[in-house]
Amino acid sequence: MGRYVGRISMKNKHYLILLVFLLVTQQVLALAPTLVCPGGQTLSSNNCYVSAGASCDSNPQATQECIAYTGLSNSYSHSTRDNIVYAYWDTPNVNTIILSPSPIPVTNSGFTYHANTASFFGTSNQLSTWGICRCDNSEQLLQGAASRTCPANYHLNGGTLQCDPNNTAPTASNINRTINENTPTNIGAVFTDPDAGNTHGVEAVTQPANGTVTTSGTTMRYTPPANWTGTTSYTYRVWDNSWAASTTRTVTVNVSPVNDAPSIASTRSRSTAEDTPTSFSIPVTDIDSGTHTLHLVSGPSNGSVSFSGTTVTYTPGINYNGTTSFRIRARDGALYSGNQTITMTVTPVNDAPSIASSQSRSLDEGGVINFPVAVTDPDNATHTLQLVSGPSQGSVTFSGTTVRYAAPGDWVGTATFVVRARDGALYSGNQTITMTVMPLNDQPIISGTGNIVIDEDTSGSYTESTIVDPDIGDTHTLTIVSYPLGGSVSISGMVMTFTPNSNWNGSTYFTYQARDAANWGSNVKQVNITVNPVNDVPTITGGAMLLDDGTMGSVTIVVVDPDAGDTHTLSEVTAPGGGTGSISGLDYTFTAASPDDITTTATVQVTDSGGAPSNIATININVQQHLTVNVGVMQTLPVAQQLLGQSDTPISVIEAGPILANDGSVATGTADFEFTLSASAAYSVVVQGVTIDPGNSHTFTYDFSANGGRIYIPVYPATTGVEGDAEYKVRFDRNVSTM
Repeated sequence: MGRYVGRISMKNKHYLILLVFLLVTQQVLALAPTLVCPGGQTLSSNNCYVSAGASCDSNPQATQECIAYTGLSNSYSHSTRDNIVYAYWDTPNVNTIILSPSPIPVTNSGFTYHANTASFFGTSNQLSTWGICRCDNSEQLLQGAASRTCPANYHLNGGTLQCDPNNTAPTASNINRTINENTPTNIGAVFTDPDAGNTHGVEAVTQPANGTVTTSGTTMRYTPPANWTGTTSYTYRVWDNSWAASTTRTVTVNVSPVNDAPSIASTRSRSTAEDTPTSFSIPVTDIDSGTHTLHLVSGPSNGSVSFSGTTVTYTPGINYNGTTSFRIRARDGALYSGNQTITMTVTPVNDAPSIASSQSRSLDEGGVINFPVAVTDPDNATHTLQLVSGPSQGSVTFSGTTVRYAAPGDWVGTATFVVRARDGALYSGNQTITMTVMPLNDQPIISGTGNIVIDEDTSGSYTESTIVDPDIGDTHTLTIVSYPLGGSVSISGMVMTFTPNSNWNGSTYFTYQARDAANWGSNVKQVNITVNPVNDVPTITGGAMLLDDGTMGSVTIVVVDPDAGDTHTLSEVTAPGGGTGSISGLDYTFTAASPDDITTTATVQVTDSGGAPSNIATININVQQHLTVNVGVMQTLPVAQQLLGQSDTPISVIEAGPILANDGSVATGTADFEFTLSASAAYSVVVQGVTIDPGNSHTFTYDFSANGGRIYIPVYPATTGVEGDAEYKVRFDRNVSTM
């Protein structure tokens, strides 16, 4: 009996899909026997096809195929793109196919089987009797067709291809779901399957009239149309992994309405004339209809905004023109719309000028008076005055906004006239000016010279009592004609008070005159002022000392004294701790009592030459002691050493000690030191294995315990054959610990 030869594709870890490829002849024996499974099971997902819905194909090209023929006598060529293994069986009409132990690679060019030579890529297996997988009762190669059945049904099981047990299709149920408007929702298929271990997928058989359905696994995702509400439905069915489908069932979806936020039109621009409120309606769009109100999000930089329903009223500020904007939003009672900007352009309008209310002026008979009329205009225009009605006595002329009134020479009394202002286009309102013409008045007279003598920083007064006025009953006021230096003058009735500037002293004066009720001025009188000096208290500020590498430091006390020329004496109020203070002039010197780090304070005070003491100031003192070893200053390499050029020979050795710690004992433990090579050094040096270039520094740790409290630091040249001078400095932190 012949042997069946094919190859099986290994696609992934989860499935071993049997792909049996036969190269068949053009003629197939019509009466050849077929391979059958008892019970006629449904086609399995691991056999004979790639995907659901595909049809039978007489020349399949996919990666999963099932080819089973009998009685091969001619040649058949077929191409594929996978590696497959081959299987065979010995007799027809059996339920077992044996797998070969190894795969056979197939190139993209495919393969050809020749029945006469029984060759299959080097494998000799005589093929004589074969089964055929039928599709629609015709002998064809089977690919896909998930809804079809085939009597030959095999899957991989422990190394053999065996018939599947009977499979039962899953049972699905109708579903009723309620969701919110505009809310895509996942709906799980509701089904049962008595076949344990099956995997399942769901298929949307029909789409809903409103919305769309997509599937993934056993989940259906329903997406309603935007802003749609109502009830719709679609049908579905469930497949198992043997491609057995459930009965089609219905999913009914109720989409409940959800309040939608209103929206208002995009950015708008409006204009209005200066000083003119304007109202306009804002269109509000809302799918839910309803009543809407407008709300102010941010107001304009000028003007005010009010609302009535969806009507906006903008009122510009008085006399304002220009561009401003504000932001609004609509509300439907629950939700707000987005914010929208409204730009307002306020166009300028010429404003009428205005002049001050009724004014009164007085002058002597036969006199002339000029006086300005104040005109107010938001437009800052140029103005002229016009006579509306003239006076009964005298004459009126204008120059710009200045009025000139000339009184008759032999008349006294009251006259009025009416004026108005014009900006070139508009008139102001009328205003009345009253002129009082008085009889000629006698000038008051004041006599003598006034004197004020006071001390520095005090005020003094002078009372005028010498006024003589022939006009009995006249009242008088005082006015300053010239003001003094070094202070200010104030007037209360007949009393003039001089207040000197702070710390000012010396001599000055001011002049004044008396004016009667007719505003006639007297002669000018002078008041001489003497301000005697008073000693002022000096003030000082403290200072700070940072004593680094030493036990003595000084600070100069800064004195501020308004009294120029004063001399000052510095004295110590409280002495510092940890040392003593001394004074030389305004310099305060602190001398530490021990070479320890000290933080202390002293207070000082100065007394000026007038005996006035200053405030007390604090001097902060901070002593930070260091041990500084200056060695190797201007070291020059000997000529003999230059010739030797030995980098392991020290240029010099830094030696000091034994070093004493703060308590007087020989220093032990470790301390940091800084090695600085001068910028003018002619070469680099090596200290404790570190190369230091000219102008650079490096910090090292020195072990006093290992050197008996002494300092021993050799300095080497960085390279051989160097010459020249090298200046360097070593600085140790004096806070050396003791063991």
